[in-house]
Amino acid sequence: MFGFCFLNKPAGASSNSLIYKLRKLTGVRKIGHSGTLDPFAQGLLIAAIGEATKYLPYIKHDEKEYTAKLKLGIATDTLDLDGEVIAQSPVPNLHIDFIKQQVQNLTLLKEQVVPAFSAKRVNGKRLYDMARKGDSTPELKQNITVHAASLIDFQKDMIEFRVKVSSGTYIRSLGEELARQLGTCGHLVELTRNSIGQTYQLAQAISELPETCEGLTLISINDMLAHYPAISLPNTQRVMIQNGNSVYASERPGLYRILSSDGDFIGIGEINGGILSAKRMISI
Repeated sequence: MFGFCFLNKPAGASSNSLIYKLRKLTGVRKIGHSGTLDPFAQGLLIAAIGEATKYLPYIKHDEKEYTAKLKLGIATDTLDLDGEVIAQSPVPNLHIDFIKQQVQNLTLLKEQVVPAFSAKRVNGKRLYDMARKGDSTPELKQNITVHAASLIDFQKDMIEFRVKVSSGTYIRSLGEELARQLGTCGHLVELTRNSIGQTYQLAQAISELPETCEGLTLISINDMLAHYPAISLPNTQRVMIQNGNSVYASERPGLYRILSSDGDFIGIGEINGGILSAKRMISI
């Protein structure tokens, strides 16, 4: 059993808890996912089962869309509602046009500080383990891109906004920065991942796992990687490339889905200089 499954992770559950449930349901040990969501967050989680885990790096997830709710006036150590309150600040009298402008200004950010409560590793230790022990955590900066940012709603001390960001961007940190630009502090109370890349949408996800694996609808590896062009190989060349050999190809350079003459997916390959070489091949 192998393929991809779109899950709608509920708030309050960890990403790994859903993977554990999938393992129990399917009996497959080898299951991974496309990117952790914080426990307080909800939304799209792409799970890969069995052989599909090898193709997670080839999923197009360089852009992700989120909606978030930011509570102004209270800061927490985790930058979300699961943390301890570390500061409070009055909320100024804000005009909606000013808020819209500050939300849009998030697109000007080119880097951000990684939150102390994050899964980033330093010398083999996760930052959140260090932070929970009260140890000092190093200040790590990373490059980000905020492709788009817009205000959805504003009510008293609560702001709801939408962002499209590069993979790895911390929305909690964007919320912290937005509150700062508005002249106060704040923390996220809701976060939803709506999409991963241009193709994978929350609307495609299931909110509850079926009782049996027969009721679980999987997306094939070939369909998940449809953003790559396909190249079909005759049987002789298919055998060669599955045995680790390269074959001649006239197509332009780049990554390709490799299909058998019958249209079956057999792997991902790369053409360079008229030569097709295997990158990841199905091993079943």
